[in-house]
Amino acid sequence: MAETPRDRLDRQVKHVEDRADEGAISEECRDALLEWADALDEGTVRNTVVNEDGEVQTYKPRTVEAYLRCLRICADDGLDPLEASAAEVNETLNAMHDDQGKSKSTLATYAAAVDSFYRYHDLGVDADDLVTFNADASPKHDETDMFTDEDVQALRRACGETGMATRNRALLELLIFTGQRIRALVTLRLGDVDVQEGYIYLNDDYDEEFGGLKGALERGRKRPMFGARKYVRDYIQYHRSDADPDDWLFIGDPSHWKTDPDDHWAAVSADHVLRRMGDAAGVDKPVNPHNFRHYCATVLYRDYDVDRDTIRMLFGHVEGSSSLEETYTHLFDEDYIRKAEEATGYREEEETKTFTPDTCPTCGELLEDHWRRCPACEELFGPTDDFEERLEEADETVTDKAVDSRDPNEIAAWKIIRDVVDDPEAVARRMADLDAK
Repeated sequence: MAETPRDRLDRQVKHVEDRADEGAISEECRDALLEWADALDEGTVRNTVVNEDGEVQTYKPRTVEAYLRCLRICADDGLDPLEASAAEVNETLNAMHDDQGKSKSTLATYAAAVDSFYRYHDLGVDADDLVTFNADASPKHDETDMFTDEDVQALRRACGETGMATRNRALLELLIFTGQRIRALVTLRLGDVDVQEGYIYLNDDYDEEFGGLKGALERGRKRPMFGARKYVRDYIQYHRSDADPDDWLFIGDPSHWKTDPDDHWAAVSADHVLRRMGDAAGVDKPVNPHNFRHYCATVLYRDYDVDRDTIRMLFGHVEGSSSLEETYTHLFDEDYIRKAEEATGYREEEETKTFTPDTCPTCGELLEDHWRRCPACEELFGPTDDFEERLEEADETVTDKAVDSRDPNEIAAWKIIRDVVDDPEAVARRMADLDAK
């Protein structure tokens, strides 16, 4: 028998209940979502929604299911609708457009859902302050929300005031230096981290089974850690050294009753830790994974002259995507102004590299603020001038290792094939599997 709209609504209600049982959302959040959905449902009379004209407003199961799904996905992305401000709701929806590639027509449904939710529940969020989407609307990143160097240093210091400080510092540095989405980081396995070479490899197995990496794998698995390497290495050494390569890199607090020791650190829990860190640091800007993504993109482009397509690759944007330009219009406009002023002598050229600390965290060497690498221990803090060439060389190494049992002619043929695929490592693994059969 075909599934009816009512069946799909019942299934969505079960999804919300399961999220609460798993600890991904609070029981209070579950109750608020289900009460609101019940009020919208034309088939129930327990709760009602009254519109601005004083009339009871109800919807068919198909619409109620779509609205409830939108709020549940927002919660999965780390938004607590009971605690969020209008700005935080807007940030979540804008991220769905800028980073996840959701269309404006799709986000119009999300916007309608959150508008309805906050008009029903009096949670201190003015629905009129919420973002709307239409054919002409394009969300932009508010440049006033950009972290300053002082903000970032305050967040680093605040890590010491949180439980599992070493784990939290490792996550914080990965967000700062890689700009990856939170789900991509919390689903890393230990075997996906190469602290020797300074790379992480996005978990393609997780994405194949559960999704959630938002198309990032279309630009390959490999991402450089830059200055996060030392902190990830310390976390593994002190807390995960006895774990297996297939075990999760980040796990929840073992002392918390909701923590599943066999599961990865939940994205929503990691997001809550970041927000508490922001409160402790006194940072009055959105301290969420998406804002770190903006920070990383801005620093790479402004301070290291990393070209736009390389940033797209690092952030998992598809080739030809215009999301970067739409989101960072202020950044690119400022770059043109800066270059013009430098060329005409109205501004001195700046050599400061934001990722470079005052002191090397690995060896203690004092660093000049324009250095990209520590001269004493070779610790890397940002993209070097040969950054893109090093990425290509790394792909060459992966390919050679995958086919090292073949003769030179076969390796040459394989490299030609590799050049026309997006993820050479995945193809290399597949070829090795075929050889083993």
